[in-house]
Amino acid sequence: MTGLRGDQVAELVNAVFALLGGVWQPVKGRHRILGLYRAVVLALFLMRRNESQKVAGELFSCSQSTVSRVVRRLRPLLCEATAAFAGDIRTRAKRSAVLVDGFLAPTGDRVGVEGMYSGKRHGSGFNVQAVADLDGRLVDTGLPCPGARHDSKALHESGIGGGAGCESQGGFRAARRGGLSCGQSPLCHSSFTAASL
Repeated sequence: MTGLRGDQVAELVNAVFALLGGVWQPVKGRHRILGLYRAVVLALFLMRRNESQKVAGELFSCSQSTVSRVVRRLRPLLCEATAAFAGDIRTRAKRSAVLVDGFLAPTGDRVGVEGMYSGKRHGSGFNVQAVADLDGRLVDTGLPCPGARHDSKALHESGIGGGAGCESQGGFRAARRGGLSCGQSPLCHSSFTAASL
């Protein structure tokens, strides 16, 4: 449900509990319907699956408004608790090969906005470059570019792709699998499909 092992969830619950100052249930007034463990699992579920809060409320036996309050309270704490871990993943990814690909984030047709239509993908939107490790876990994304940009140009404009030897601004080296070369390095190619991410 969360994509994490039980021990990882327990470690995350302990980190959130510490960030809360050791208090989850209020001393006075109404008690929260969800304990901290279930509340963290609920927040992780919504962050991973992008389900509606109403569906999450049915799954966790609480109302949509409770789901909203729990997620609003815990999401910043979860981000803070995992910030160091996310930095470790980026650091490891910078030392090894990664997968890089662009995808079109649809925006619909916007009147008066030029450069958003991608003839290659037959739709309008932003070209977003994504970086994943070789296990397929998302490591980073670049800044969105207009959808009409070719992936090789968007790779550089997004802040992920770089210059000489393809040592990018982000410091990533892409794994080779034929395709668009973004530098002199034989390791730096960007032809992976979104399905491989």
